[in-house]
Amino acid sequence: MADVFTLEDLEVKLKVGKRTLYKYIKEGRLGALKVGRGWRIPLDAYNKFLAEGMNSTEMKSQKNAKSSSAAKDAVNDPKRGEKKETVQEAV
Repeated sequence: MADVFTLEDLEVKLKVGKRTLYKYIKEGRLGALKVGRGWRIPLDAYNKFLAEGMNSTEMKSQKNAKSSSAAKDAVNDPKRGEKKETVQEAV
């Protein structure tokens, strides 16, 4: 096993895209080193990332999206007979 991985190595190992890996690095969830134009992920950082759970933040964001959707449905419920207001999200 290698002591250092490239993003391409982790794309295959974790079955995620490069953009997802960049997001993990930016969030500080995956430790990485910039080497020239590429990124290198030390074995220790990879093991720590796996131990902490790769999807912990994504699960939270999915829960927030569901609760946001439920709030929109409550505002637009015709049974309430109240003035309907639409909630717009920034795109």
